[in-house]
Amino acid sequence: MTDDIAKSMAILLNGSRVKTRRAAGNFMAICPAHQDDTPSLGIRLGKNGKLMYRCHAGCTFPA
Repeated sequence: MTDDIAKSMAILLNGSRVKTRRAAGNFMAICPAHQDDTPSLGIRLGKNGKLMYRCHAGCTFPA
């Protein structure tokens, strides 16, 4: 599997607000759990083939 799935999810979350960018191996997206003006949600494809998410602003996964 390629990371095209992670990129597609970042594009879906970003909508038309910001351009999808890649940083430190992650695709960055607007976090849907808080008011986000710049992408803070890292998205990548894990070794198990599942999408992995991490909000660099500190949101928890359940949020």
